[in-house]
Amino acid sequence: MQYPEEKHYVEVAVDVPTGRLGTFSYSVPKDLKLKPGQLVKVPFGSRRLQGLVCSLESTPAVPQTRDVISIIDTQPYLSPVHLNLANWISSNYLSSIFQAISPMLPPGVRTGHNLRVELNPEITGLKDDYINERQQKLLSYISRNIPITVMQLRKSFGESIGSHIKTLERKGYVVLKPVRESPSVRELKIKHLKLTPLGTSFDNKDYYLLKNASKQLQLIKALNNGLDGIKLTEARQKYGDSAINGLKKKNYVEILSVVVSRDPLAGISFPKDNKTELTEAQDIAAKQINNAIDSRTYCSFLLQGVTGSGKTEVYINAIDKCISTGRRAIVLVPEIALTHQIINRLAARFPNKVAVLHSGLSPGERYDQWWKMYRGEYPIVVGSRSAIFSPQFKLGLIVIDEEHEWTYKQVDPEPRYHTRDVAIKLAKLTNATLVMGSASPDINTRYRAESGTHNLLLLPDRIAGVADGLILHKNLAEVEIVDIKEELRQGNDQFLSRRLLKCLAECLESGNKALLFMNRRGTASNLRCDNCGLGVKCSRCDIYMTYHETYKYKNKQIREVLICHHCNNRRNVPGICLTCKQGKLNRHGIGTKGIAASVKVLFPEIKVIIWDGDTSRKATDVQSIMNDFETPGPAVLIGTQIVAKGLHFPEITLVGVISADIGLSIPDFRASERTFQLICQVAGRAGRGILPGRVIIQTYQPDNYAIACAANQDFESFYNTEIKYRNELKIPPFSQMVKLNYSHSNISFAEKEALRVADFLRYHRDIRGVSNLRIMGPTPSYPFKLRGKYRWDVSIAGIQPVDFLKDLPLPRGWTIDVDPVGP
Repeated sequence: MQYPEEKHYVEVAVDVPTGRLGTFSYSVPKDLKLKPGQLVKVPFGSRRLQGLVCSLESTPAVPQTRDVISIIDTQPYLSPVHLNLANWISSNYLSSIFQAISPMLPPGVRTGHNLRVELNPEITGLKDDYINERQQKLLSYISRNIPITVMQLRKSFGESIGSHIKTLERKGYVVLKPVRESPSVRELKIKHLKLTPLGTSFDNKDYYLLKNASKQLQLIKALNNGLDGIKLTEARQKYGDSAINGLKKKNYVEILSVVVSRDPLAGISFPKDNKTELTEAQDIAAKQINNAIDSRTYCSFLLQGVTGSGKTEVYINAIDKCISTGRRAIVLVPEIALTHQIINRLAARFPNKVAVLHSGLSPGERYDQWWKMYRGEYPIVVGSRSAIFSPQFKLGLIVIDEEHEWTYKQVDPEPRYHTRDVAIKLAKLTNATLVMGSASPDINTRYRAESGTHNLLLLPDRIAGVADGLILHKNLAEVEIVDIKEELRQGNDQFLSRRLLKCLAECLESGNKALLFMNRRGTASNLRCDNCGLGVKCSRCDIYMTYHETYKYKNKQIREVLICHHCNNRRNVPGICLTCKQGKLNRHGIGTKGIAASVKVLFPEIKVIIWDGDTSRKATDVQSIMNDFETPGPAVLIGTQIVAKGLHFPEITLVGVISADIGLSIPDFRASERTFQLICQVAGRAGRGILPGRVIIQTYQPDNYAIACAANQDFESFYNTEIKYRNELKIPPFSQMVKLNYSHSNISFAEKEALRVADFLRYHRDIRGVSNLRIMGPTPSYPFKLRGKYRWDVSIAGIQPVDFLKDLPLPRGWTIDVDPVGP
């Protein structure tokens, strides 16, 4: 087929759930000048959707094309580097290209990813005979629940309802429209009152002109003293509309809209952070990293240092080197809570050079920060996993702190990427240096370092501080293991062992602070019947509901409530067992709230602070907790895994691990690794200041290798044991794993579909003669029932399972998770 020479074409990634389809070809009208990275509006079926221009082409990929409708913004949002990165994410994680692009877009610009379903105004002229019974029920449901979206209908009817919605649209019964046609957030403009040139020339000798208008005179004096004018709302409140209108008529003032920056760090004073001398080990690591930055070629490092060894100081040294060469840096932390401490360090060392990007910011703050980065106003960006997609052009350095944390893995929605792997690819594309730091590295990362993929740098000594110019080293905290079985045999059934209780009393009497770690929220784990032994399960999930003596909901304190921590379902505490209708429900197990209540009874004069998902839902909550705990005097901090992630509290001298066994029972091959890392990290919170630290670990399995190695802070022994097991089983890092998951509200249908797809995969593996792939399952997911749907997993392990799946058409409803990090 011949194409007109003057015609131009583009490949567009369209914002539509197209499975793993690639881009779509469109022709470019003569009046449009398009560039790769621009957001455009294109026709797609009967709809007008957003899409992003991926490439310019001289010929289309299909014989017939439609024209691009319009350009949404003349500025390309994505650079060629980020377009390449999006293509890699789409290929590596088996997501659509637009899903891979969406995390890189400015906040608020995406408008068409959810559709509103509306009845066609001409529906009265159509007959129900043309649609089947299910479609009639769907149409009736839509008419009763307007306004409603496609996403809401999928939740109510299941994923299969999508085909029926399309049928109703095709036959003219309904119309699909984007929920939002315009961006949800824009730059903030506030009206200000400012002096005109005539008003600027108004001085003391002209005051007599306003001698009979005192308010106007006061207002013009105030404007003469203010360089940026006065907010219109403030001027109206203080001087009144008549004074403003009077000065406007005299042409002394004018009203202008001023763009106001929503800066999350505005008004915060940061303590002075003096540059400190590096230790010998830090200096060796810093020199190697700085040499790599100077080389301007890709290089990756694993910076493995014990807790308190000064990894952050090495990061800062590398950032200083990077920005001195005119390039930029991205610093990633696993939790929003950790951004506060690293920002304090960086903002103090590099004033007005640090941007923040994470989900805890308001939409307006994220919008302004993104565009400032895009314009190159900040050489340093700090944030959680999404910050890896920030528009930091001329990138020279990426730092991943606590690289072992599972929160770096995106679970939902797609793309289900791992930040560490995306950072490696981005660093390669930009010839940047990558530094990954941890006291207990991910097993895969350490294996790759030993294999030569990454450079291994070690910081073996803990630093207590600097005195008289000398760097003070100190030992790690002293660790003791308490066997809970022995405590029970001796008649102690309380959650605090006698040894931990004694150490806690001594710590608080000395005026120091203590940390109690329990990776479970609530007052009690659940309620159990004293007759049949069963508890109260969530009606939507296959999980026992957690008992909360008090719970804050919509700014109200609710007493005696059961909560499912998976779907947030709540119910009142029943008077008797719901199963046998006879027994009384008693508390079983303990959570952070239950521990806090008991500690308050034991030490009524001591401040007790809870830090978990219930008390730190907002960034302001986190800062409030940290400020409260840092105030002088004895205190006990009780928290879940969030307190184990790199926080620096020099005043903590005692750490108590209430139950070290919780994670070991999870059906996941990484359970031992996670347990080791959690205990190792939480133990590292003790003794980070001048005073020595102590750690008490309570466990039912004192001989378990993960717990024993964590107690000794012995990563090498744990790694050698764990890597041997994984090699024998041929699981990561000795293979790659992909998990396929299917969920459905019908338990029988879900199982049949899982069996069918597992057989389908094995059939294609066998006819292709692929011998290095294991297809396991289907097996029930953990938990089996979640949010009203029954879930099944099919796992594929071996060499390049992603390539095996790329051209296999999986049915709707299946999700693909490459390199999963959970059960």
